[in-house]
Amino acid sequence: MFVCSIIWNSAEALILSLIALAVIIPFFLFNKFPSKVFPGDVGTLSIGTMIACIALFGSLEVVVFCAMLIHVFNSLYVIYSLRGFFESSTIQENKSDIILLEDDSIKASYKKDAALTLPRLILAQGPLKELELVKNFYAISFICGFFSLIALLFIKWTLNQIDIVIPIIAILILLVPTVILLIKFPRIRGVITLMITLLLASIAFLILIEILIMPINYPDINLIIISIPVNILFSFILYFPILVFWYYITIKYFWTVINRMKEQEMN
Repeated sequence: MFVCSIIWNSAEALILSLIALAVIIPFFLFNKFPSKVFPGDVGTLSIGTMIACIALFGSLEVVVFCAMLIHVFNSLYVIYSLRGFFESSTIQENKSDIILLEDDSIKASYKKDAALTLPRLILAQGPLKELELVKNFYAISFICGFFSLIALLFIKWTLNQIDIVIPIIAILILLVPTVILLIKFPRIRGVITLMITLLLASIAFLILIEILIMPINYPDINLIIISIPVNILFSFILYFPILVFWYYITIKYFWTVINRMKEQEMN
């Protein structure tokens, strides 16, 4: 987000990003594996608020969404599997997604009612040490950062601020480290594929909306104090089934991986 705020030429996002970095980097030195300090609810909510402020005040909503895809995925999985919101202590006691083995390795839980999480999805392909699991998450985070940078460049292109060649060159450059990470961490390939599918589907949908729906002058819906453009409302309604279908695919993929590894373990 710091790099994107510079490219976007947003003073608000840059200042907030510097403040966030000044807080997060020292904390990371103690929070990285093996962790000595944990953020807790106050820390995580504060960081989330700071990220939201960067997105809103810096007009970087799409960029932040792409950068936070790993957390969006994990949240959607958890909410789906638990059918609501619960304290982490409740999840750990009754619906833990992972199991600690005697050799300090971590394996995925095969219980049907256990929480669906990204750690569980990665561990469904076999147990890992905690450090290796953390490295997989680092890899996903880096790739999400690449997504956010590419998204920002495409936004600038749609605003006629840069030539289309620049986003294409950026994709080719960032493709190299992305491929390296996918080769080194094969467990994240499915997750990254789902992320790319969502982004490409969203881009295609936005292009169709821009061509077919936005040019039509629909009458606005006038409420008490606000006016809602019908074409934008209609676009959201059309996008919802696409999002539901994509979500269904991700859940099917999740259970396919878990069931496959469960069968292999039983055999």
